[in-house]
Amino acid sequence: MRIEDRLNVAQFGWAGGWRNMAFIAGRVHRHESNKKVFMIQQTPLVAQSIPFITDPPLAEMFVDGSYVSVFARVRGRTTLDDKDQPVDAVVAPSHLHTRFVNGLEMDPDTAHTRLMAFINRVPKDAKVDTTLRGMTVDTPPEVASMLPSDRHEEAAADDPYALNKRDNRLIRNGNHVQISGVIGYIEYRDGGADPSQNRTQIFVQQNALLSEAIPVRIYGKQAAHVAEVFSPGHTVYVSGELHCDVKKQEAGGLRVTPYIKTYSVEPAQQTHIRFRGDGLAYPEWALELYRLCNSRDNSSKAEQAKRMRLVQAKPRTEAAPEK
Repeated sequence: MRIEDRLNVAQFGWAGGWRNMAFIAGRVHRHESNKKVFMIQQTPLVAQSIPFITDPPLAEMFVDGSYVSVFARVRGRTTLDDKDQPVDAVVAPSHLHTRFVNGLEMDPDTAHTRLMAFINRVPKDAKVDTTLRGMTVDTPPEVASMLPSDRHEEAAADDPYALNKRDNRLIRNGNHVQISGVIGYIEYRDGGADPSQNRTQIFVQQNALLSEAIPVRIYGKQAAHVAEVFSPGHTVYVSGELHCDVKKQEAGGLRVTPYIKTYSVEPAQQTHIRFRGDGLAYPEWALELYRLCNSRDNSSKAEQAKRMRLVQAKPRTEAAPEK
């Protein structure tokens, strides 16, 4: 398949009939020891860089520090216990294509604000690179002709490498993910008197394996709504962002957990799935999961209970002032 076809959203934005695409822009960092992994930095906190899996390795022309946009699919990796309950989950973006962008289009104020909002929760030994805030980078000569203009707008419609006006709006955010699939599991963390601590994590399956479900997090008052309205087996559509949760481990070092963050979950529409019309039958496993969890008999209630979990949030502690 030609790369031009893979980059066309109508062609590459699907995985087995389900919507699956990610567009991330930022500064590229190569993994120190694994050539098949690279990171995209969007905030001054280097540990929050989003990791991508790539095979073959990223082209040598994308040197460390280059400002690029990455097109990818997302995959989930969910660890289950002996009772098939999720105990850990991460998102593993799979790289499709990378191209140069102008760093000035990355909206540095948004990146800086994103860090400042959570600066008190950042581990003290997490590396911070404040030079990212400036975003001062010249447009590479080889892509200068691809920058949007009225003259290039018509040609850009047929050229997936070109940057058009719609791309610019997306790059100013620099982080956009769309997926659809079937909810395989729901975990709701009740924040009690503090609704801001509410969190719902849904595990969206695009195949029959819960161990490959994609974790999606919703916070605040909307989290309670999602946990109340949706059930395992429901087909949903999610539009959100890729984030990395950074925490200090008791044994030392930092633990980085990539996940999808969204502010809303909605029932999937015909535009969010690609079955029937493309000759693909709706998956039997998805039909069976819906029947198991959404019938009116006692066995259905038992199955639904197995796929839902309620936890209580720990009281938030104020950070002690530094002396």
